[in-house]
Amino acid sequence: MFGMIVCVIFLVEGSFSYGLFTKFENSLEDLLVVPKPFNSDIVILSIDNESINRVGQWPWPRATYAHIFKILEEAHPKVVGLDVALLEKSRLGEFDDAVLAATLASTSYPIVLSAEADPLILDKGMLPRAGVLRTPLPSFLTSQNISIGHTNLILDPDGVVRKVPLKVLSREGNTIRSFAYEILSKIQKGLPGEGNLETISRIVYSRAPGSVIRKPISSVLEDNSIASSLANKIVLIGATAPDLHDTKITPLSKGVEMPGVEIQANIVNMLARGYSLVPIPTRAMQLWILITILIPVLVFRRFKGASRPVFVNVAFGVVHTILAVVLFENGLVANIIHLNLGWFLSTLSLFGYTYFTTERERREMRKMFSKYVATDVLEYIMKNPDKVSLGGEEREVTILFSDIRGYTTFSE
Repeated sequence: MFGMIVCVIFLVEGSFSYGLFTKFENSLEDLLVVPKPFNSDIVILSIDNESINRVGQWPWPRATYAHIFKILEEAHPKVVGLDVALLEKSRLGEFDDAVLAATLASTSYPIVLSAEADPLILDKGMLPRAGVLRTPLPSFLTSQNISIGHTNLILDPDGVVRKVPLKVLSREGNTIRSFAYEILSKIQKGLPGEGNLETISRIVYSRAPGSVIRKPISSVLEDNSIASSLANKIVLIGATAPDLHDTKITPLSKGVEMPGVEIQANIVNMLARGYSLVPIPTRAMQLWILITILIPVLVFRRFKGASRPVFVNVAFGVVHTILAVVLFENGLVANIIHLNLGWFLSTLSLFGYTYFTTERERREMRKMFSKYVATDVLEYIMKNPDKVSLGGEEREVTILFSDIRGYTTFSE
């Protein structure tokens, strides 16, 4: 039995250390993601199909964005994030870029423009790096109210976006914050947990696709009064039109992709509310897995037979799974797959060992003694097999012989 448990420990701990079953673990954790309170100050100005039809051919002239920023100047939002790449010169010429540059230089509210790490280099234990950091044109960055944030997201092998690099290191040695992180830093000093933020953070999604407040850009361009509803709001401008292909699958998607700007809105909400999903440290997780493997050993040693220990171990498995779910709800991520794998293999191997050895011996003992002793004596023997010895045992007893008057006649 000892050898089997050692094998289970090496098998499960090794699997956890090498990151096996990561895909299944991610899919299981996605089932635990539920909607959470969302900041009503976060609004998306969406570049949807209706806006493209009304404004005109995509990509839009830079003058269109300049017009939008001027309209927002009257509403004075808290901050505006433009999740649209302005990395190259306008197709309409320098004058088009100059119009936007002049508008950006005169805005009184903070604006965050999007940059992109191309490619994003992820090395374990190191700060994410940008092969090349593609930034907006220098003429757009002359004002102190204008800053940049990278819009890179991390796509897992199953095609789901679950992580974001909150900081990226450029080739020049500069640290660039993520788009959402930069937006929030403009209006909120001392972000929750800012000093302890992970370099790569799990995204805590609070809303399913399409649930964040959206206002079509065309409606703002055609009716300036709508802009007044954006006063003191966190405004994100980005594409939601399916034809622009800026959508990704998220844990809350349920088959419906989420626009990139809405993912950024979820990240802003996560940082603003202090939500987090932090994996339990590796050593602590290894210890927990070890405990889930060893507890079935203690249960099988405590209770005789095979069925009763299995029942107790099933209850234990339910308890530690519920604990893992509760921790997830509170921002700590346990590896549920390996916890239950260790518990299951330990319980299964102990049950098999008990059934095919101890239980077999008990069945043979019951079969042998049932021919010679009464049922009550047999049950005593089965409960106390250690008290059974070859040749039996001697006891001093008192026996009462009695007769029943008239019994012979009665029985005849």
